[in-house]
Amino acid sequence: MFIIFFEIHLIAYRFSILNIYLLIIIYCFKEFFIRKKFKYFLGILVLIGVIILGINTIPSVEKRLQNSIIDLKSITENENPNYQSVGQRWAAVKCAFEVIKAHPILGVSPADAKFEMQKQYEKNSYLLIPENRIFIHNQFIYLVLSFGIPFSLLFILFLTLEIYKKIKTNALFIWLIIPFVFHMMLENTLERQITINTFVFLFFMVNAIKQKPHQLI
Repeated sequence: MFIIFFEIHLIAYRFSILNIYLLIIIYCFKEFFIRKKFKYFLGILVLIGVIILGINTIPSVEKRLQNSIIDLKSITENENPNYQSVGQRWAAVKCAFEVIKAHPILGVSPADAKFEMQKQYEKNSYLLIPENRIFIHNQFIYLVLSFGIPFSLLFILFLTLEIYKKIKTNALFIWLIIPFVFHMMLENTLERQITINTFVFLFFMVNAIKQKPHQLI
């Protein structure tokens, strides 16, 4: 486990690093505030120390952080976002919302979503050159873009209720759902074969583990 944790930092894949620390922080806060296990407060302090140490000692993590800061600066100061991952994604969000504003009820359909976004890019490039005009990387915005606001709200409501039912019968599901919801904010999770297959595999694996409803793991 330690080797995997260390290798993820060497690779410095932004989502994996953020996801790991997000889950650890949520778990520590849950144990500290809900179950009053004060040793987890120490765990939070250790985690902060690990983050600071990692930033200053692992070159790949330090470089990724610097790149992220530059990306965010390009957004806040409206600088050129070309070849900046976060900046290009933010431009794609703005582009998608313009298309949604023109088709709020029924959307544009999944088949035409990329085409409609490219048409919007032609109207407003958001400072992006053609090869950097990427498609939307957000599952929720993708749903609204493709199917409209009413259907998307119903789908998200149905999905939330089903997740809630699963968590009530098996609390382990909450630790499966959190990273995938986080992933949906950064990628079109349900449209990618590798992520949906991973979710299905983990879903059945967690479902096979008997967990009492009152326990929050």
